[in-house]
This record gives sequence, C-alpha cells and structure tokens, in this order.
Amino acid sequence: MGAASEGCPRLPWRWALLSACAAASAAACAPVVSTAAHTIAGKVTLGPQCGGPQREGQSCEVDYEAVEVRLLDAEGGTVASARTDTKGRFALAAAAGHYTVRVMSPKVVRCPHQPVTLPRAGAALLALACDSGRR
Repeated sequence: MGAASEGCPRLPWRWALLSACAAASAAACAPVVSTAAHTIAGKVTLGPQCGGPQREGQSCEVDYEAVEVRLLDAEGGTVASARTDTKGRFALAAAAGHYTVRVMSPKVVRCPHQPVTLPRAGAALLALACDSGRR
C-alpha cells in the first residue's frame, strides 16, 4: 500500500450515499402539482339473487364484487378503471367533466351505463344496480 492509503481514508461512496439521500429528501419535500383529479365513488349491486317469489322485506340484491368498473369519456375511451371490493364499492379518479360509468360484467345480463358529471369541486356518488336476469 502506498502513502495515499495511509493518509485520509478515501470514502467516495459515503459522499455519493449522502448526496443520494439529500436528493431523495428534497424530492419528497417538493410540491406536488395536481391535475385536478376528483373522485367518482359508488357501489355495484347484483340482483335479483333470490329464487322464487320475493318475500316482503327480503332483499334479493347482493354486493357485486371483483367486477371491473370503467369511466369512459365522450368518445368511449377509458379514462380510469377499478375493480369493486367485497362490498361492491369502487372509486375512480378523473378531472372534472362529463363521463359514462360502465360495469364490465362477464356474466350479468344487464348493467346500465350511467352518465355522470364530475364537478370541479367535490365528488360524485353512484349506485349501480345490475340485473342478473334471474326470476
């Protein structure tokens, strides 16, 4: 080993690590620019699911889980999509405007397309009822 290794130790990796940490901290504290995304939230149900005549007070609708919900623009292009949770709930984010919400069900006879207007401030709430065709 030469004289250079006996003097001050060479630690360039520590400076690189320190610089990387400082850059990451600065990025984490940088202001986030919003694209004015808002939320369309709702619930999808499927019914009827009861066999035979429905009794008074009996609900024949169930939460429709794991189905894709799409937010479509005026041209029919997909702006956002999500899958419903076990309670049939979903949330989609988009800019303010006019859209159509469509349930992409592989097995349901009818799921209506729901027009929705997302306001500049706040959220839109939807309840979508799909018809199983079961009677």
